[in-house]
Amino acid sequence: MPDTKPTATTELTGEALNFLRIYIRDHDGASSGGLHLARRCYDANRTTSLGPRLEQLVAAISDAQDELRRIAARLGIRPSLAREAATWVGSAVGALKLNGRRTTYSPLSRVVELEALSSAVTGQLRLWETLQRLAPFDHRLDTSEAQRYGDQCRALLEDLTVMHDSAAREAFTPLTDPQLATAHLTGAAQAAKNAAEDPPA
Repeated sequence: MPDTKPTATTELTGEALNFLRIYIRDHDGASSGGLHLARRCYDANRTTSLGPRLEQLVAAISDAQDELRRIAARLGIRPSLAREAATWVGSAVGALKLNGRRTTYSPLSRVVELEALSSAVTGQLRLWETLQRLAPFDHRLDTSEAQRYGDQCRALLEDLTVMHDSAAREAFTPLTDPQLATAHLTGAAQAAKNAAEDPPA
């Protein structure tokens, strides 16, 4: 990175600008996948206690993507429909993975989706941190805006941690509730004993 004092007309050029354009285009595609996943998670949980928080998450990710696209426009970057399609397909395929139930949304689905959303927001945080560091060297980037969206990502990650802890407790109750855990292990031990005493013919 050049060690020069930035001016009102300072701009990244050459390879640095090309790398930045690729970087932002990739993040825009990833943001589309994250937004799709957040909306799907909200739709599946809107009537639960997580509904209001997930609704705020969807709004925040959408707002951040709008800002990223404004930055992209200033840098002369066109959104990549191919990248958006790829991330959307990846998110959709992820919904088909086994979750312990064949046709319904399960508590495990909620846990896995919240973990994926945490990863997506972490990626967004790294994006805004990078843009904040680059802002002094290109007048088309805004330091204060990048910091604001970075702070928003940190707040979202804290909220996602709370939601994930709640979802994990619900999904794995036999492992977190001492009484249920004891009953679960006792039942498993009894089943193993019965199987040993009555082996298959």
